[in-house]
Amino acid sequence: MLTPELSIKTYQANLSWQQLKSLADDGVIIANHGFEHNSIIRVDNNLSQAQWLTKETKLILNAESIIEEKIGQGWRYYAYPYGEFSPEIQNWLKANKFTGFSQQSGAVGLYSDLTSVPRFPASMPYDELDSLRDKLNALPFHLQLKGKDADTVFKYKDVTSITFNIETSDFYKSDLSCYISGLGKQKIQWHSDSMFSIDFSGDLPVGRVRCNCTAPSLSKPGRYYWYSKPWFILNDTGGLVSLVRKLISRASYNYLHLYRLFLGLKINIGRLFFDSHSTIYHYQY
Repeated sequence: MLTPELSIKTYQANLSWQQLKSLADDGVIIANHGFEHNSIIRVDNNLSQAQWLTKETKLILNAESIIEEKIGQGWRYYAYPYGEFSPEIQNWLKANKFTGFSQQSGAVGLYSDLTSVPRFPASMPYDELDSLRDKLNALPFHLQLKGKDADTVFKYKDVTSITFNIETSDFYKSDLSCYISGLGKQKIQWHSDSMFSIDFSGDLPVGRVRCNCTAPSLSKPGRYYWYSKPWFILNDTGGLVSLVRKLISRASYNYLHLYRLFLGLKINIGRLFFDSHSTIYHYQY
């Protein structure tokens, strides 16, 4: 995934347009990661919601146009910067025929929302073959969230529970487990064969939070259903944790520099494709 502004500024650690075009010609998919890599959920104080959406979507289209001009690919794939998204930007992506990639884990299936396609990290510290095998064999839940439960952005303490509608024919309800980052395993309350809820055991912490739910399949022994629900919890000033962002930016630069050194050593990694940003960010969650 590519952020054109970084390539336009030609930082030393970045791949050049010529190198990116060479990768694309070898079959690597180069897609849109936003023009400036700004968070898509933070509205400028001097803009209305409508003005903010117009500004951000113009930047998405601008990035898509630059990638198509420079590289010759126009997939209309968009990976959310920092993995952050809101219903407003999801609706825009759907209306403009974009596929949105987020950062929560989980399998993709027929019922997956194509405006928040999940992905698994496969880099350190998530690079053990045993756990990677489980992820590659993961199955998608047939699951729905309605109303406020589908929202992703909340102020601290503004969300205390969630309700899921789910198809349960291929796993035992008693085998379903859900964990929330920072809070641990949660108590599941079943209201029917197709609905359960969670009253959080504590306040969701400020930052990027996940609820991961898994259950072993009955029809496919050894394989697990896997779903992750993301939240982006804002602090009193309406933002996430700035320190984490600084650490991420520094780590991201180091990763890009290492990648460039690999190319300089003529290691043939042209057919491997890394999203340098998402690889680093997954360390945090």
